[in-house]
Amino acid sequence: MEVDWAKVRERFDSSPYALFLGMRLVELKTGHAKVELRLRDEHKNWDGRVQGGVIVSLLDQAFGAALNTLERIYVAVQLNVNFVAPPSGDTVYAESTVLHRGRSLGVSEMVVTDSDGKLVARGLGTTIAIGDRPHNPTSQR
Repeated sequence: MEVDWAKVRERFDSSPYALFLGMRLVELKTGHAKVELRLRDEHKNWDGRVQGGVIVSLLDQAFGAALNTLERIYVAVQLNVNFVAPPSGDTVYAESTVLHRGRSLGVSEMVVTDSDGKLVARGLGTTIAIGDRPHNPTSQR
């Protein structure tokens, strides 16, 4: 299967939610994605810390991008996130790696780090395959 990486990037980077939060794909290859988010005041909670939902959204964006590089269509059925430490610096990164992509079940691991390389969160996601991708990962359904 030939993947048009530029179209995959455009599809994720131009999604309304990615634009709203400011997420951007910085790495993409089969079964792997890395997403960047430059932190803004709007990402903080009442206590001046990055809202946990922002971290989960970043992690989920990487999760989805990595899955959309595969020949089969996988949808998430479970996502577990462990928060480890608050981020420092002005940028956070989420990386997702597909660990298993079977005929019916998939498993991915996600890691969120800050610009200092400190671990912020770790996630594990389970997916189910709902069929073969009709053309390629950039096809619109």
